[in-house]
Amino acid sequence: MIVAYDQSAGAVAIYTVDSQGGMNLLQQHIGLGTNWDLAVSGGWAGPGDSGLLLYDQSAGLGAFFAIDSTGGMMPLQQYNMGPGWDIALTGSWAGPGNSGLLFYSSAAQTAAFYAVDSTGGTALLQQYQGQQWDLAVTGGWNAPDSGLLVYDRATGTGTIYAIDGGRMRKLPASTRPALQAV
Repeated sequence: MIVAYDQSAGAVAIYTVDSQGGMNLLQQHIGLGTNWDLAVSGGWAGPGDSGLLLYDQSAGLGAFFAIDSTGGMMPLQQYNMGPGWDIALTGSWAGPGNSGLLFYSSAAQTAAFYAVDSTGGTALLQQYQGQQWDLAVTGGWNAPDSGLLVYDRATGTGTIYAIDGGRMRKLPASTRPALQAV
C-alpha cells in the first residue's frame, strides 16, 4: 500500500501496488487540512492494517490514523509531539505489538524514539542530544535489530547504528560498509 499526501489540496490518496508495479487507487480522503509537513506510514494500526502519521511542524501536532485494506482511514489519536521535527521515520525497534517512530530535529540536534501501539498511543523510549543529521533511513540490514543510517552533509560522513528498544548502538567500522560519495 502506498499513501500519498497532497499538501496543497489537503488530501490523502491510498493506492495498492500490483506485482508489475502498477498502482491502483483505493480511496482518496479530502478535507484533511494543508498544514501537515510530514506524512509517514507505519505498522501501528494492527494486523492487516497500516498506520499514517500526519505532523504539523510549526504547531507540533501529530495525528495518527489507521488505514484498512480497502483504503478506509480512521482517526486514532492526536498529540502535541512538540514543534520543529524535520524527519520522521518508522522502524521495528519498539517491541512486540508496537511500531517504532523516530523524530529528528536538526535545529535542536535531537533524536527521539517512540513506541506507537495499535490505538495510536505513544511512549517515549529514548532521546539523544547532539546529533547532526541531514538524512536518515531505517532498514532491516542489522537483523534482529533495526538499522539506522544517518548522513551529515557538512562533514560528508555517514554512520550506521543498530537500534534496539530505541537505543542507538554505533556499529564498529569493521562490521559496516564503507560509504563513498558518487
